[in-house]
Amino acid sequence: MPTTQRSRKPARAQAMHAALAREIADAAVGMARHFRGAVTIAVLDAGAHPVLLQRMDGATLGSIGAALDKARSAVLFARPTSALERGGWAFGTVRDLCAVAGGIPVIHKGKVIGGVGISGLTPQQDEEVAKACCALDALNGNSAG
Repeated sequence: MPTTQRSRKPARAQAMHAALAREIADAAVGMARHFRGAVTIAVLDAGAHPVLLQRMDGATLGSIGAALDKARSAVLFARPTSALERGGWAFGTVRDLCAVAGGIPVIHKGKVIGGVGISGLTPQQDEEVAKACCALDALNGNSAG
């Protein structure tokens, strides 16, 4: 029987959506500030289409394309861009490939639901920020309450 009152539960990640992308970007901004830097955050859906793109004040213009490329590669190749770099892909020519650390696929219940690309710090720091974003409770089915 339908009810007019519903309890608000945290959104669960079954697909990339704007609210989840915002949570990811907020986490990235906090982590970038921890490193005392400014980044661009790209969050894409499972089809590698942009859901959110945010450039922090002070992030370079070049970080926009780099963040998008990292996120796209993470989605299309279903692995962190640092793994592509280590795998020797950096010397090949593959369309839509960015083999520089900082792109992480967003995986929920074993399925790639999107990708995060971070650019603006060192590649290792970009990757650390991206990994922290993908460890959100909303992605792991946990709730605070």
